[in-house]
Amino acid sequence: MESGEVRRKRRVNGAKLKRFFVLLGCAYLMVMMARIVINQEQAKRVQRQDYQVLTTQIAEVKAKNEKLERQIEFAGTSAYIERVAREQLGYVREGEIKFLPEDDAPLVDGQSSGDGENGAPPDAGVDDAAGTD
Repeated sequence: MESGEVRRKRRVNGAKLKRFFVLLGCAYLMVMMARIVINQEQAKRVQRQDYQVLTTQIAEVKAKNEKLERQIEFAGTSAYIERVAREQLGYVREGEIKFLPEDDAPLVDGQSSGDGENGAPPDAGVDDAAGTD
């Protein structure tokens, strides 16, 4: 009879051991799944940050593009041509007087035109009376 009882105990012990390994395997799977979920959440967070940076860059580029388009439109107008002629080429309208800074004035008796009065720079106190606009 003892042999039957020993067999029964072995079966009970075997079932307990089997149950233990099944639970251990389930716990391992749960830990691995939790790790995967955490990694995915971290990746999502990084992607959201990248998306925000790219969205900001796109908005900046669109604003710059709109500004350039306005400049292109303005470049074809007569107001732009007049501005370039006045600012870069020094043109004035008929009847206007162009005032030059002392640096552009002709030299008198070998004196340097860069010497301002009282040691001030040559452009000090010179206003743009022509009203270039």
